[in-house]
Amino acid sequence: MFSALDGAPLPEGDILLLDVNNAEAPAAGKIQDGKFTLETTAGTKCVEIRASRMEKLPPGQTGAMGETEAPVEYIPARYHENSELTAEVTRDGDNHFDFALQSR
Repeated sequence: MFSALDGAPLPEGDILLLDVNNAEAPAAGKIQDGKFTLETTAGTKCVEIRASRMEKLPPGQTGAMGETEAPVEYIPARYHENSELTAEVTRDGDNHFDFALQSR
């Protein structure tokens, strides 16, 4: 399986496949260099993809433990909180999904 942002492999992130009927627990996996694998049951799944990167806090601002950087989600909410992505997982085990994400 493959995930890309603006045509380039997503360096790292997290992916969730959620049962659209909330009848079972989500399946979770890590994305590394655009690739991911995970195991889940057959059926229609809502897909959530997240990725964050560390960004400097504004001058004079620090985190609770004095941090000068904080993680910031850089993938649009339409791919996680308000996901528009779906996948139809089949029982044959030959499931391959490519998700081409756009930052704009």
